[in-house]
Amino acid sequence: MEAFKSQQMGNFRGKIGDVVFWVSEQPVPSAETESRIKELESQVSALQSEVWELRTEIATLRSNVSSLENNFRNFDHGFSASILFLVGSFCALWAQNTRRNPWLWFFFGMLLSPISLLVLLTKNSADQRR
Repeated sequence: MEAFKSQQMGNFRGKIGDVVFWVSEQPVPSAETESRIKELESQVSALQSEVWELRTEIATLRSNVSSLENNFRNFDHGFSASILFLVGSFCALWAQNTRRNPWLWFFFGMLLSPISLLVLLTKNSADQRR
C-alpha cells in the first residue's frame, strides 16, 4: 500500500489494490470562526422566536377579525330590524291619523317597506288634494 500526505492541505491520499481514495482533513476552526458561528446561531434562535411571536400575533388578529365580523353581522341584522320596525310604526301612525287600519299598515310597512312608503306617499298626496 502506498500512501503519502500532501504538505500544503493536510490531505491524505492512498491506494489499496486498484482503488484510489482521498481523505481530506477538515481545517481546524479558528477562534474567529467559532465566534462567528456562535453569533449566527444566536441570530437564528432570535429569528425563530420572532417568527413564533409573529405567528401567534397573526392567529390572534385572525380571531379578532372573525369576532368583529360576527359582531357586525349581528349589528347589521339588529339595525335592519329596527329600521323595519320604525317604518311600520310610521305607516301605522299615518294610518291612525287618516282613519285607516293601523295594524294593517304597520305589518304592510314592516314587510314591504319600500312599496308601502311609496303607496303611503301617493295616498297622502291624494288626501292632501281633497
